[in-house]
Amino acid sequence: MKAKTRRKLFLVLLAALIFSGLWSMMAIILDMPLQRSLPGAFFIGFVYGLYEEFYVQSHRSAWMRNYNAVVEILFNIAVVVVLMLVTMNLNHLLYARYDQIGQAYGKLPVLLPVLIGFSALMVTLLRVIGYIGGKNLLYLIVGRYRRPQIENKVFLFLDMKNSTALVEQLGPLKTRELIGKLFYDISQPITDHEGEIYRYTGDGLVATWSYSEQEDLGFLIEVVDDLIRAVASESAYYYENYQHCPQFRIGIHCGEIVVSEEGDARRAIGYYGETIHIAARLEQEAKSSNRDVLFSAALVSHIKKHRRRLTCVGPARFRGIRNPVELYQLEIVQKKILCTE
Repeated sequence: MKAKTRRKLFLVLLAALIFSGLWSMMAIILDMPLQRSLPGAFFIGFVYGLYEEFYVQSHRSAWMRNYNAVVEILFNIAVVVVLMLVTMNLNHLLYARYDQIGQAYGKLPVLLPVLIGFSALMVTLLRVIGYIGGKNLLYLIVGRYRRPQIENKVFLFLDMKNSTALVEQLGPLKTRELIGKLFYDISQPITDHEGEIYRYTGDGLVATWSYSEQEDLGFLIEVVDDLIRAVASESAYYYENYQHCPQFRIGIHCGEIVVSEEGDARRAIGYYGETIHIAARLEQEAKSSNRDVLFSAALVSHIKKHRRRLTCVGPARFRGIRNPVELYQLEIVQKKILCTE
C-alpha cells in the first residue's frame, strides 16, 4: 500500500473513531441504545472522513478558503448534521422501523444541539491534527521528547524565487495570497511521501523525514519531481490570478539531530544541531550559485534509486560549519512542465 493511500486511510478511520467516541458519550448521557446507534455513528464519521480527505483537502474546496475559518467550520458542521439525518432515516428503513421514525424526529430538539457541539469538537480536532500533524500531536500528548533524543532526520529547505520583486509587482497582500496558494499546492506531495512540514519561513518551508541508516532515500528525488509537477499543474491558475507562476530552490541534507520539546504555554517539537544548519546553507548556496536543487554528499550516500540524476559540483565551505560539504546538483527532468514566464 502506498504511503499516500495509508495516510488518507488513517485519517478517514481516525475521523470515524473520533465521531464514534463522541457519539458513545452522547448516547450514554441521553440514555440511548448504544448497540443500535454506534454503527451509524461510525458510518457518519467514515463518510465525513472521506469528505474531508477527498473534498476539503483538495483543490475543489478552494472557495472555502476565501471565507473566515469560522464559516468553514460551520459549513462542515452542517455536513455532519445532514449525514446524521440521512443515516437516521436509512437506519429506520433498513431495520423496517417505520413506526418509530416519528419518535426519532421528536428527539431532534434535544439531539441536534448536542450533535452540533460534538460535530464542532470533531471538526476542530481534525483541524488541530492538520495544523500540528498527527505524529507531533501524539508525541506532545505522550511526552516522547520531554527528554531530548538523537534521531536521524532529513531536512528539506524550500524557498520561493524572486519573492522581493514579486511584492513590488503584486503588492504585499496579493503576494501573500500567492504564497499561501503555493504552500497549499506543495504540501500534499510532502505528506504523500510521509514527510512532515516542520515550519513555514515567510516565503518558504522546512520539511522533515525520519530514516534509518539502511534506507534508500532515493524517494526524495521523487518528492522534488512531485513538487515541481504540483505547481506546474496549477500554472494556468497562477498566471490568471497573479500573472506569475512561482518557482523555488531547494537544499536537502540528512544526519543526526537532537529532538526535544520546546516552549511552555505554546509547546512544540524543535530540532537542534549541525544537520539543520547545513540544510539551510544548501538552500542559500543554491540561490547564490543559481541552481535549483542541491543535495549534500551525506544524503547522496543513502541514495540508490535515481542516483544517475545527481552530479557532483564540488565542496563548499559554510560559515560556522567546520568541514567542507560536498554538493550534488539534481538534474531536473521535467523542464518541459516547469512554469515559464
